[in-house]
Amino acid sequence: MCIRKAIITMLAIMVTGVSAGDYYVATDGSDTTGDGSSGNPWQTISYALSHVSGSSRST
Repeated sequence: MCIRKAIITMLAIMVTGVSAGDYYVATDGSDTTGDGSSGNPWQTISYALSHVSGSSRST
Protein backbone atom coordinates (compact mmCIF):
# COMPACT_ATOMS: atom_id res chain seq x y z
CA MET A 1 0.00 0.00 0.00
CA CYS A 2 2.87 2.38 0.78
CA ILE A 3 4.45 1.82 -2.64
CA ARG A 4 1.14 2.58 -4.34
CA LYS A 5 0.85 5.86 -2.44
CA ALA A 6 4.42 6.81 -3.40
CA ILE A 7 3.76 6.09 -7.07
CA ILE A 8 0.55 8.13 -7.04
CA THR A 9 2.37 11.02 -5.36
CA MET A 10 5.19 10.93 -7.92
CA LEU A 11 2.72 10.88 -10.80
CA ALA A 12 0.81 13.82 -9.32
CA ILE A 13 4.03 15.81 -9.05
CA MET A 14 5.00 15.03 -12.65
CA VAL A 15 1.55 15.95 -13.97
CA THR A 16 1.30 19.25 -12.08
CA GLY A 17 4.74 20.46 -13.18
CA VAL A 18 6.20 21.42 -9.84
CA SER A 19 8.43 24.44 -9.88
CA ALA A 20 10.38 25.38 -6.81
CA GLY A 21 11.95 28.68 -5.99
CA ASP A 22 13.96 30.22 -3.22
CA TYR A 23 12.12 32.31 -0.68
CA TYR A 24 13.70 34.40 2.04
CA VAL A 25 12.71 35.34 5.59
CA ALA A 26 14.73 37.68 7.80
CA THR A 27 14.25 39.38 11.16
CA ASP A 28 14.58 42.74 9.41
CA GLY A 29 12.23 41.70 6.57
CA SER A 30 8.63 42.86 6.19
CA ASP A 31 5.40 40.92 5.90
CA THR A 32 3.80 44.11 4.58
CA THR A 33 6.21 45.16 1.83
CA GLY A 34 8.38 42.05 1.42
CA ASP A 35 8.10 39.80 -1.62
CA GLY A 36 10.16 36.85 -0.37
CA SER A 37 13.21 37.70 -2.46
CA SER A 38 16.72 37.93 -1.01
CA GLY A 39 16.63 41.71 -1.42
CA ASN A 40 13.14 42.11 0.05
CA PRO A 41 12.48 39.17 2.43
CA TRP A 42 9.41 38.43 4.49
CA GLN A 43 9.66 38.82 8.25
CA THR A 44 7.97 35.68 9.53
CA ILE A 45 8.01 32.05 8.50
CA SER A 46 4.27 31.74 9.06
CA TYR A 47 3.63 34.56 6.56
CA ALA A 48 5.99 32.97 4.04
CA LEU A 49 4.27 29.60 4.35
CA SER A 50 0.89 31.18 3.75
CA HIS A 51 2.14 32.80 0.51
CA VAL A 52 4.07 29.90 -0.99
CA SER A 53 2.06 27.43 -3.00
CA GLY A 54 1.81 23.90 -1.65
CA SER A 55 3.87 22.47 -4.48
CA SER A 56 6.78 24.79 -3.67
CA ARG A 57 7.01 23.89 0.00
CA SER A 58 9.61 21.53 1.35
CA THR A 59 10.28 20.49 4.90
